[in-house]
Amino acid sequence: MLELSDTAQHLLSQAYKRARGLGQARVEPEHVFLALSDDPSSTSARILAEAGVDWAGLERVMALTTKEPVDERTPQTAALRLKRALQSAEKLAGDLNSGAVTVDHVLFAIVTGDDREATALLSENGVDADALRGRLRETILSQ
Repeated sequence: MLELSDTAQHLLSQAYKRARGLGQARVEPEHVFLALSDDPSSTSARILAEAGVDWAGLERVMALTTKEPVDERTPQTAALRLKRALQSAEKLAGDLNSGAVTVDHVLFAIVTGDDREATALLSENGVDADALRGRLRETILSQ
């Protein structure tokens, strides 16, 4: 089993914080997108920006998502969709003989998997999904 890189661990930690800030106990792949907006200098965030993401629009849509009563004591869990993406990212990293699962692996797994919800949200917020997949593929293969 491959470990998450430090940056991937930080990304997931930020995704949990973003979910909590939106009043959501379940952490979805879309929260990973929001967490990427917190570090615009990261490769994955730059790739999303180049693909046309509307960060503010993404934030607005996520803020409208069903809210649950959440405070600092509420346990948070990764949604099944996020767990599947992380499993796919781990498999990808292993197949490529990477030393760890990176942020790029996680984003690639989200946008190339069968999670239509996450991909649709990106498309609705300005992202050319095909261009995003292609650019991520190039980046991961060049590592």
